[in-house]
Amino acid sequence: MKKTILIILFLTLIFNNVFSQQPAEEPKTLLYMKENSFGVEIHTSGWGFFYRNGKHVTGKLKKVWDIEFVSVSSPKEYSISSQFNENSKEFVLGKLNSFFILRTGIGFQKTLFNKPEKRGVEIRFFNFTGISNGILKPVYLDILHFDSNNQNIATVTTERYDPNLHDKGNIYGKASFLKGIDELSYVPGLYLKCGFNFDFAESEENAKVRLFEIGAVLDAFPKKIPLMAYVNNNNFFFNLYIAFHIGKKKVQ
Repeated sequence: MKKTILIILFLTLIFNNVFSQQPAEEPKTLLYMKENSFGVEIHTSGWGFFYRNGKHVTGKLKKVWDIEFVSVSSPKEYSISSQFNENSKEFVLGKLNSFFILRTGIGFQKTLFNKPEKRGVEIRFFNFTGISNGILKPVYLDILHFDSNNQNIATVTTERYDPNLHDKGNIYGKASFLKGIDELSYVPGLYLKCGFNFDFAESEENAKVRLFEIGAVLDAFPKKIPLMAYVNNNNFFFNLYIAFHIGKKKVQ
């Protein structure tokens, strides 16, 4: 993990230096001053969606506000079915909490290659940093309680998962996701994200945004996030992702 952090910081320093090196002559007029887009992504630990708002500060450099909501799962997770009810919802044995991150940040995006023609592709590099708002929701399961006098009689109750009390021998299935929604907890952290996007929308006034994006993101928290029982949980989460944007560019 230390090597990963060093690599990310090294890339950030390099590309921040790239951003600071502006061409001697900037265009006198800019076609698209503002850009707004929404998107969805799949990353190596889950899924997410986001909103971006950008404004040109030079001909090639754009300041961008980034808002993103993603789910994060432990690589140790795997779903199983209850031995008592094959039709019940599958559950992850050992999962303590569901984890989500609301990222709010700011950064810069630089055009590396302009669109060569109306139907060409424009390539950009971006670098964002900001706050990772970690949200933990406890996992609830349906638990079987057998009658001490007759093991063929049992009742089902919904309980917060406790690895000391619950195992495959008494778990009936996964409870509703909404159970425990009133017990959310907050963990603040920081994130760093960088990558490339490829704009293949047609060049015209008030053009549509059509972007394909690839990138990497590192979320860092001051304490380990309790995702799973019986494993060494982490406070650093490094993910690769792919995303697709839609939106609109405006002249002003």
